Amino acid sequence: MAKVGYIFNSEQYNTFTFDRAWMEKYGYCRIIEDSASQEKTRPEWKQLMDCLERGDELVISKFSNALRGVRELAMFLEFCRVKVIRVISIQEKIDSKSELFPSTSIADVLFMFGSLSEEVVALRECL
Repeated sequence: MAKVGYIFNSEQYNTFTFDRAWMEKYGYCRIIEDSASQEKTRPEWKQLMDCLERGDELVISKFSNALRGVRELAMFLEFCRVKVIRVISIQEKIDSKSELFPSTSIADVLFMFGSLSEEVVALRECL
């Protein structure tokens, strides 16, 4: 079981340092970053998706940081369900195992779904 972190490093994303430190403290053996100049191809994200195996853990800064919209979110969640990947979102305080952030409610998760498109646009507007 691998523990992997992913961050899309954009100038508009202001918690990069905090998120990276959180991942390191939590014990992630590998932290993968895509830079803003790679936004269209996201080679590191694609390689990460190819390498994840059953039972791995993936921590992301936010869903809008890792994904580009609700269609991609749906495919990602199905991928994680099939491969039994634990997903942790630091900023949204979501843990698919409900262990790290027990106070996160269904309303919080639904809010993340609803605000995803707006946040994706804000994060990538200058790219």
